[in-house]
Amino acid sequence: SYANASSIHLPGQKAYSDLVKAKETVAKLINGKAENVVFTSGATEANNFIIKGVARANKDRGNKIIVSAIEHPCVMESAKELEREGFKVVYLPVSKGGIVDPVNLKKAIDKKTILVSVMTVNNEIGTIQNIVSLAKIAHEHNAYFHTDAVQAVPYLKIDVKKMGIDFLSLSAHKFYGPKGVGVAYINRDIKIQPLLTGG
Repeated sequence: SYANASSIHLPGQKAYSDLVKAKETVAKLINGKAENVVFTSGATEANNFIIKGVARANKDRGNKIIVSAIEHPCVMESAKELEREGFKVVYLPVSKGGIVDPVNLKKAIDKKTILVSVMTVNNEIGTIQNIVSLAKIAHEHNAYFHTDAVQAVPYLKIDVKKMGIDFLSLSAHKFYGPKGVGVAYINRDIKIQPLLTGG
């Protein structure tokens, strides 16, 4: 369906129908809503979109974001860019085994925290984080929770509702999808600033 899915002509309508079906397929995978699935060029774009977009759109809530010290470079560099803009960024330490201790998150989080981002499964050492506990702590302090789940989806059951995930990033080629496609799963009830405008 090689046509503009925003067009009103028949090939465009066919492309739009296929696009909706693809969103439904991805949403079902993580027990989410199809309208919350945004396709990107990869997880790097998805992470940039979510980290920067949520922070910039919610400056009225605070000026602090928290990320783990072992995030993918695209998350780390997004956090550093926000730091240069005046946001306060806390890099949560991990244990020798690469685990984020929820106690450390409790110590770091406060009422000025907008977003907490911790990857579900580490891409280098395979550490699996306790996402449910970390998301719960974030929500108890009125912060939003994001997870880079690129390495998790092929192996773990991800349920955004049960796990308390507001934002999630995926990369299609990790689970037999086409290369050059990523997913930003966003909670549309939460403000987010677009990474790209005009389209």
